[in-house]
Amino acid sequence: MNSPGFSSLRACLILLVLVGTIPALLLVVYSGFELCRYAADEVRHNAGRLVSLAADEQQPLVRDACSGVQCGVFMPPWELEGL
Repeated sequence: MNSPGFSSLRACLILLVLVGTIPALLLVVYSGFELCRYAADEVRHNAGRLVSLAADEQQPLVRDACSGVQCGVFMPPWELEGL
């Protein structure tokens, strides 16, 4: 350890601490990104489920509302009596 930059014990200890803590810090940062990605996937999944449930809930209402519509044209109630 007689290199010019690391001649003192203090410099060697600082280097040793940095070499030991950098992998731990990288692991913490990586875990944070993974957790963020997992949360985003979970949000997408839950949003899809919510949209599906809302569509299932609205389908009968739309079907009932469209009972007076024939080929995209609204039929007045007096014309529906004969149908």
